[in-house]
Amino acid sequence: MPRPLTSSKTIIAFRQYKYYSGTRTPLSHRRMLHRLAHTVFLTMLVLLAGSCLRQKSSQTSAPVVESPPHVAGIPLTILEKADLRTLWYISRLPMETGAQVKQIFYHNSTFYVLDNRNQLHALDANEGILKWVQSIGAPLLNCSQREFYQDLLVFVVGKSVVEIKQSDGTIVHTLNLKFTPTTTALRLDNTLFLGGDNRRFYALRRSDGIPMWQSVQPADPVGPVASLQNYVYFTCADGTLYASETQQRKLVWQAPTAGKVTGVVLDEDQCFLPSTDTALYCFRAQTGDLMWKYYAGGPLFDLPTLTDRFAYQPVKQASLLCLDRRPARSQGALKWQLKNGSCLLAENGPISYAMTLDNEITLMDNNTGKRLISFYVPDLDLCVRNDQDALIFLASRNGSILALKPTRIYTTPKPPDAAAPAETAPAANNPAKTAP
Repeated sequence: MPRPLTSSKTIIAFRQYKYYSGTRTPLSHRRMLHRLAHTVFLTMLVLLAGSCLRQKSSQTSAPVVESPPHVAGIPLTILEKADLRTLWYISRLPMETGAQVKQIFYHNSTFYVLDNRNQLHALDANEGILKWVQSIGAPLLNCSQREFYQDLLVFVVGKSVVEIKQSDGTIVHTLNLKFTPTTTALRLDNTLFLGGDNRRFYALRRSDGIPMWQSVQPADPVGPVASLQNYVYFTCADGTLYASETQQRKLVWQAPTAGKVTGVVLDEDQCFLPSTDTALYCFRAQTGDLMWKYYAGGPLFDLPTLTDRFAYQPVKQASLLCLDRRPARSQGALKWQLKNGSCLLAENGPISYAMTLDNEITLMDNNTGKRLISFYVPDLDLCVRNDQDALIFLASRNGSILALKPTRIYTTPKPPDAAAPAETAPAANNPAKTAP
């Protein structure tokens, strides 16, 4: 019997196996372990090199600056400085494809959007929730500014007068006209007052459009129609303001200007008439007496926005004027003038929010007449001229809407009626002389 091998390093090859001190390991497995170890080593080298490169890159690159939170492109820090906060924001109102915003306005806690397809959208002004949508006419028809009567919105759409319920958007009445209207339609009880392109001003029976009375004017009536007590007020393209009784064709007083006019606005006992002759006229609504007249230094095409104390009058492509409604002198009293100002957005006690031609919101101090702060508003070129409260509404043509609210609401006591010297309006109080 042969003597067994006693060396610990003795290797016996048998069927491609090797024996190490009695331990058996296949040759193919050893090769796989070597390759795995080699792969792990190379992977660790690659990871280590990448870590070094990232560390070096972070040391040499510029620090990352995060943009501040914003709404509609306005940084929230800017709004905080202006003591404003976002009430709500809609990136795009759900309109028909290709539709654009044509007109926005605010009334009785409801925000309205009229697009160029004559779709009227009503939203809750405090929450931005869509309440209803109503088509008020064919897409290509011209649509006038709105008038209000109780719970109704009154529009002139093409050659029709359309009345819409504010609460739910229901069209309650439509009157087809036999002439082309050139003014807004004012409803008083069961009568509609409006002017036509035939140089006539009408008082129509609401139910069937039959004229209750009509008057022939030297030129076509234009602009918004207004009323106070038993009088109706309208302007004509020849630059004249007329005040007539509502129940019959009887001229009470008239006031011609040296320029063109685009309408009249009334509040309490005051009647405001801007003219391209550069003057803003303020008449006593009942008598036609001239309370004051202010020369603005440029033609006036837009109607003023009235609050309890001030009249905010835009001067075409020039400035926004803040005028005392009841000055102590007949020449009027300028409180402040904002260069490049276009309109009033809202008033909050002693602070006025104005929009400029450069798309900036500017805060003005009504006590000192100084500018407090201004900031840019990108892409929101439509605004509401709010004379009811301190809310600010902005919109873009594509349907973006932003509602802002002051963080603090101020109240201003209503001023007493100052005794302003009265002058006689040109040709006023003498209707027989030039009565139509």
